[in-house]
Amino acid sequence: MIDRLHFINQELWWAVILLAVAMVLLFVWKEWRGEFHTRVLVNSFVAFLGITALVLLYLRPTLLTEVSGKAMVLTDNYRVAQLDSIKDTEKSIRTIRYRPGLDFSKALDSINEIIVLGDGLQDFDFWQLKDVSVSYLKGVDPKGIVKLKYGNTLRTGQDVLVSGLFNQPVIGNLLVLETPGGEGLDSIRLNDGAEQGFTLRGSVKTKGKFVYRLSEKDSTGAVLNSDPVPVEVLAKKRLRMFISNRFPSFESKYLKNFLAEEGHEVVVRSQMTKGKYKFEYFNTEQSPVYGFREKELNDFDLVVLDTDTYLGLSKTSKDVLIKLTREKGLGIFVQPNETLFRSNGLLVNFDMERDASRKNVRIETGMVETYPYNFRKTDPRGVAVENHSYALAEGKGLVGTTILNNTYQLMLDGKRNAYQNIWTDIINTMAKSKEVTGTFEKLSTFSFVHRPISFSLRTGTSKPKVAVNASYNIPLIKNALIKDKWHGRTYPKSKGWHTLRMEGDTSVTAHYYVMDTIHWKAATAADNILKNNRFFNSVAHTAVQKTIPSEISRWWFFLIFLGCMGYLWGSPKLKA
Repeated sequence: MIDRLHFINQELWWAVILLAVAMVLLFVWKEWRGEFHTRVLVNSFVAFLGITALVLLYLRPTLLTEVSGKAMVLTDNYRVAQLDSIKDTEKSIRTIRYRPGLDFSKALDSINEIIVLGDGLQDFDFWQLKDVSVSYLKGVDPKGIVKLKYGNTLRTGQDVLVSGLFNQPVIGNLLVLETPGGEGLDSIRLNDGAEQGFTLRGSVKTKGKFVYRLSEKDSTGAVLNSDPVPVEVLAKKRLRMFISNRFPSFESKYLKNFLAEEGHEVVVRSQMTKGKYKFEYFNTEQSPVYGFREKELNDFDLVVLDTDTYLGLSKTSKDVLIKLTREKGLGIFVQPNETLFRSNGLLVNFDMERDASRKNVRIETGMVETYPYNFRKTDPRGVAVENHSYALAEGKGLVGTTILNNTYQLMLDGKRNAYQNIWTDIINTMAKSKEVTGTFEKLSTFSFVHRPISFSLRTGTSKPKVAVNASYNIPLIKNALIKDKWHGRTYPKSKGWHTLRMEGDTSVTAHYYVMDTIHWKAATAADNILKNNRFFNSVAHTAVQKTIPSEISRWWFFLIFLGCMGYLWGSPKLKA
């Protein structure tokens, strides 16, 4: 009982108690006349009771009482039939209309069970339901583009590639990828199925920040819906690479030709016989690399090794590569074969598991052959490249590989763009990065006005500062487990391009485009449904025992005090 008792005015409770004790002692001393009799005992008790009531009148005690109420939270696109059914079953259930960002937690003080209907809450509002049992019932399936995937940071020469899933398409309508000026780059005609996948592409030739558009048009060309596709295009990255093969292969042949066409400096070493090598040079001076020595490899950004060369490295060569990776940021990529997947690792352990059912992986233009293995991705140092490649951080650099097999077949099939996108992603991820003091991570694909945007910053700076548009700083929270990782959140108030920049190093930036909440309604609704299902329906829910403080009526204390004072005032007069 005592642990359920609390006081509203408890700041000076000790002073109030001391004053009350002094008042009781003063009254007893006043009543005491040298002899003990019943009247002294009775009057002292009544005085004690009256003063206690007065103290409680000030302190305002509360008792924790259990509540057992139910409520429905209605979000966008809820099913009316579900709402009516619940109201028929639960006559006294409360209804709460949800608006993103609006604090409705106070309305849940007397509620211990919640039913969420519709698309669900935004993830930044989940905290409001942390103390209640929640069941989630999804609403009407969103109509339109429910899944979208594209690279929002590209290099000149790459294609902007937009793929996704359209739910409940209208037969005959067109889905068009348009330039910032409204010119159509690519289109696809929608069919009459329940859903339809799509892939649209367009080339980018100049660097800058652009807002493409993905528009749905009817058969007459009228625009039914148009959503922004923001893209930042960077200058092409010119790298210096060393490729070492124990034996010549078609994979290396097509890779070196592709890299040369992209303007990279490439040195290729192919072993002909023991101790005898053939060298090829592309976009660079002829300078043979016979061994894995620090002086020879120091200027390279990426070393590509076939599995036989990788597993055959001497201890000295291995030590040199690890040193350059950890200290200089050198990237190492291993061209795989079955032997690599069965090995225990040399420089790193890629931690793979065999999957006999895996024979290919889906990319934007179809399927690509793979080895029957998966990356477990349990190491916190891991960096994934799409759904086909993986690397582990070693100091400042990365050591990685892929499960893809015979990617050169894409070139033979005339799918150069697909080949380019695969290897550009792998190379840009694995290669040595420019020495910077920090990098931004985890900016979401879509950013909306007046909605929180969360980000992470990796930096060795002890007290980093991040500014938005060079106008105000964002408070950062340090990650409890990773010492060089910080987290922040910003709330954009205007639409358009915005910039996060770390103070002290202007090269550490992140650009993001803020749009109105009317855009990408179907995609955000589908994402919300997944998040709400995962958060609320991942475990079985039972009614939560919830208690709230309920104040004891002050009238009781007032009446007790009044009665005691009346008795002490009237008792002597009645006896007189």
